[in-house]
Amino acid sequence: MKIVRIAFFSLLAMVVVPTALLVGLANRGAQPIPTVESGDDASWDAGYRAMRDGDHETAYEFLRRVPREHPEYARAMRYCGWNVLSNRLDRPKDAVAFVHESVRTDPFDENVWEDLLRVYVRSALPFVDV
Repeated sequence: MKIVRIAFFSLLAMVVVPTALLVGLANRGAQPIPTVESGDDASWDAGYRAMRDGDHETAYEFLRRVPREHPEYARAMRYCGWNVLSNRLDRPKDAVAFVHESVRTDPFDENVWEDLLRVYVRSALPFVDV
């Protein structure tokens, strides 16, 4: 039983320590979400359309203005963080706050956790293609 306990805690340490280092590196220099005037329900539609059409600067401007009460708010923050800032505009440090907001808003969506990990990796290890 003692060997099982030692093996379990050794494996746990091998997961926890690198994860803590990755999170620490990813959050170093991360900025909070910039304060902007909240948009209306059309912000989601315009931002999603711009992202789909490849106009990422416009998508960023609209998606970050989606109001908290909007049903797609968590998705807008996730798209703004991973799809637009980190993946297309190559600004992963700016993306961290947006994916954090997405996780806070909808923690039961597995996509937010996947994008959070992707942004952390891009922030901490910019030379790694995720």
